[in-house]
Amino acid sequence: MKTYLQLVREVSGKTKGQDIGITVFYSIETLTKYLNPEAEMIIDLSKLHFFSSPILNPNDSVGKKYLFSLVEKGHITVGTNERWGNRDNGPQGANLLQAIQHQLRLAFCDLGLEAPSCRLTYARRELTIDDKTKLRLAQIRDLVYARQAH
Repeated sequence: MKTYLQLVREVSGKTKGQDIGITVFYSIETLTKYLNPEAEMIIDLSKLHFFSSPILNPNDSVGKKYLFSLVEKGHITVGTNERWGNRDNGPQGANLLQAIQHQLRLAFCDLGLEAPSCRLTYARRELTIDDKTKLRLAQIRDLVYARQAH
């Protein structure tokens, strides 16, 4: 939070007296991008709470399957009664996709990134992400899996 507020102060100082339109700064990423549009965003995994985002847990085979589907195909489709693994309880079907969408939002928030763009289609039980989210998620996945290998 301290970093976010520091960046807000810096952006506020640079935009004082300027008409920048309706620009919304809602994450560390958007503030940093405004201040330095050419800079590559550095993802700090130490801020990620893995317990709230099991889809990013490299030891979870079900999470790994869903994550790779999102990164490679840009979507996940689940069955009507599908649950996370062989569990007898917890969300199923489209509700499972809502849970995954929530996990993605929490992970991006933990990392100070712009919220992921997800679209949930209940009738097809499908969660779709846009190309920007797909790219960001691939970066996160690669970092998480590389960290586990060490």
